[in-house]
Amino acid sequence: ADLSLALTGSGAAAGRAPCDLLLLDLSLPDSHGLDTVRRAMALLERHGCGEVPVVVLTGLDDPRMGLAAIQEGAQDYVIKGEFNHHLLQRIIGHAIERKATARRHARLLERHAMILDSLGEGVIEVDRRGRIHHLNPAAAELLGLDHPADKIGGRFVDLLETSHGSEGQTQALRSLERTLGEGGRCELFSIGLRLN
Repeated sequence: ADLSLALTGSGAAAGRAPCDLLLLDLSLPDSHGLDTVRRAMALLERHGCGEVPVVVLTGLDDPRMGLAAIQEGAQDYVIKGEFNHHLLQRIIGHAIERKATARRHARLLERHAMILDSLGEGVIEVDRRGRIHHLNPAAAELLGLDHPADKIGGRFVDLLETSHGSEGQTQALRSLERTLGEGGRCELFSIGLRLN
């Protein structure tokens, strides 16, 4: 059956997913390989069904294809001829649970961002590579940034270079290096943003 036709059925129209899971064959007459996964994921999103987990069914005895499908958004993969109904049932159950866990995690991240954005203190989250993950409005205001979203994914050191002199930058970077090396969190605003 045509995927887009299935997604426009009564379930999708009523505001809920038309199915619990999509079992997607990578060898279709009009689509093959990872392109099939990409097209299916795009259709799911377009029809508001992004919460539907996808399990890929492949005839290729190559786990790299299954892993690549997971990187494209599938929850799991099954190699044709190498499964029985018990294994398939387990894979489907795990895929549904993984997708539900991913949704819960996404909601927690959204809530986390809302809390950070509502704080009156400036907060900049930096990953272990020194890249900016989040910058709340108070931090943007303290730094005088007109377009803070442009800084997401950028280097923290670059943000400091445009905001403060070399003394503040050196202190903040030392604190950041020490904290990341220890795997913890630190407050840089007492060092980095109150130097004016």
